Amino acid sequence: MMQAVRRTGRYKLLKADGMPEDSIIMEFKKPTKTSRFTWNGEEEVEMSPWDSIRWHKKVAQAGLMSMVPGSGEIKAWVGGIDWQHFQYDHIKQGKRQVGSTFKPFVYATAIMKLGMTPCSTVSNATYDHKGWHVPGRGGMLTLKDGLAHSQNPIAARLIEMTGVDAVIQTARDLGVTEDIPRNNTIALGSSDITIYEMLGAYSTFANYGNYNKPEMIWRIEDANGRVIKEVNVEPKEVMNPMYAYTMIELMKGVAQYGTASGELGRRGISKGVEIAAKTGTTQNNSDGWFMGITPKLATGAWVGWEDRATHFLGTGEGQGAKMALPIWAIFMKKVWADKSLGITPDDKFTRPSDWKDGCSNLKGLGEGYGDDGGLQTMDEIKNPRAADPTPKNNTDKKEENINDNLHSTDEVDFNK
Repeated sequence: MMQAVRRTGRYKLLKADGMPEDSIIMEFKKPTKTSRFTWNGEEEVEMSPWDSIRWHKKVAQAGLMSMVPGSGEIKAWVGGIDWQHFQYDHIKQGKRQVGSTFKPFVYATAIMKLGMTPCSTVSNATYDHKGWHVPGRGGMLTLKDGLAHSQNPIAARLIEMTGVDAVIQTARDLGVTEDIPRNNTIALGSSDITIYEMLGAYSTFANYGNYNKPEMIWRIEDANGRVIKEVNVEPKEVMNPMYAYTMIELMKGVAQYGTASGELGRRGISKGVEIAAKTGTTQNNSDGWFMGITPKLATGAWVGWEDRATHFLGTGEGQGAKMALPIWAIFMKKVWADKSLGITPDDKFTRPSDWKDGCSNLKGLGEGYGDDGGLQTMDEIKNPRAADPTPKNNTDKKEENINDNLHSTDEVDFNK
């Protein structure tokens, strides 16, 4: 509370006038006529500034950004829910834990560095390594199923095989400049990154490995028509087009039958719509993310609270598919309804000319990465045993949170 109090203009003015801290707090606890935000409109009430801060800290925040992958042109930038009461930009100013939306960077690294394919299989057993415990459900999963169902042990094993530095470099190549700790837990999204940088990175997959810096203002002229500033975005090739399209194919599974499929269906979006997506849920269900790429438009949405101590009690409602995906769905349905935009649900991703399918055109090391919490030898990798079929009793599509299967009193330390 005190941090929030000290950020207010009222506190700064009183402090500048030389008022002692305890006197300032007394002033903040005096009732006064004020307005407060409600989802039904602004409400005039009598309450203390202290209680007003408490009220507004309980309000869920959100941000949405949308851009054209092929050009970098930003089409929508919604930094918050209400500028009068919440003067904070959640697109570029806010850095939040990204959860499982970071996993595509791990998968892309495994595909590029290890020669893995969407059909390569990895153990989904509980992962224990150097004090890091990641609960698993057992069996062997393909990369496509692992990402679609956002299984944490898969990502944990992949980053151990690629090395954390290679994953960080992939994120850097995709335009992420925020601090990323050299810790394997980044595979599950422990880093704080902006929506702006996350969407720029995801758009690179849709732009066949070419990164375009997201731009909103392209040209500035004065009253006489003299050009003051003009932006010329130069695409930067950071990934082989085949690898980039492979990531699109992987992320299609999230929307078709993975963690996003149920909510997309409930929102009236057909499985026939081509969407490369990823849901994200963070520690203690404090943040929910949804990144959804369609052939002509990439859009990312985040929902959370000003204070991370405010959060949902469980993953049922506190997951990206429930928190952020509905915003994305409402936005995209309005985009599709506006025929002047030339964006439709029938748009299809263009496959590279030499694309055959998710497996046969990439040189993989073979199947069977990891077993019962450990890693296989290179000989075992190249001479795999028959993979177990994907478990068929996994009907729960919810995003797997790192806190799943732990006691409710346990806290996860991402620095372990």
